[in-house]
Amino acid sequence: MAERVTIVEVAARAGVAISSVSSALNGRPGVSEQTRARIRRAADDLGFVPSVRGRSLSAKRAFTVGLVVHRDPFVLESDPFFGSFIGGLESVLDPRGYALILQMGSAADEPLDRYRRLAAGRRVDGVVLNELTVDDPRVDLVRELDLPAAGVTPAGDFPLPAVRQDDSAGIGELVEHLVSLGHRRFAHVAGPGRFVHSQRRGAAWRDALGAAGHDPGVVVEADFTYDGGARAAARLFGPD
Repeated sequence: MAERVTIVEVAARAGVAISSVSSALNGRPGVSEQTRARIRRAADDLGFVPSVRGRSLSAKRAFTVGLVVHRDPFVLESDPFFGSFIGGLESVLDPRGYALILQMGSAADEPLDRYRRLAAGRRVDGVVLNELTVDDPRVDLVRELDLPAAGVTPAGDFPLPAVRQDDSAGIGELVEHLVSLGHRRFAHVAGPGRFVHSQRRGAAWRDALGAAGHDPGVVVEADFTYDGGARAAARLFGPD
């Protein structure tokens, strides 16, 4: 196995001090753009890969972001959302030199303990709060722990940075399409009502059908599994 290229070798190749290499590769000031470019060329030529541990010690950061997925593994297997979601996180984190720490939990686990463990010793620089619930206790916890966090599709009064998704446009187009086909009786298979996104989608469904002059019909809650969807459909299409 080839020996790991060190920062000393990069400094020698570029003809600069080791401290200049550290500043250039970590985006810190104190190095001219010409010198910074020369150092980066030297690092690329040598195949230098910065040590995450060294970067962490130098910058006093972990260069990791935590994501706790608190679902039964069987549910995750049947839900296509999470693969794309995790891939999207990685596509943004990796080019910036960050790694994603993924922790899986089941319904029997205490979810807040996982965030406490991630915060202990600053194992992560921050966390992503996904699948927010009404009055989600994680919000107060991360603030208590002084753990940076960002929420995904929260309610309107969310006190932390967040990424939001507009469900109303897509649901409006769906309802418009169904009405254009001549359908007059509607039903909604919804996610568990404790989730903020379930409530928001339900409201968008009711608003869209109301605007079209129709009753929103029956609402059946289900989990995110294939079997859950089948049970919900059986309730809707079974005998009255």
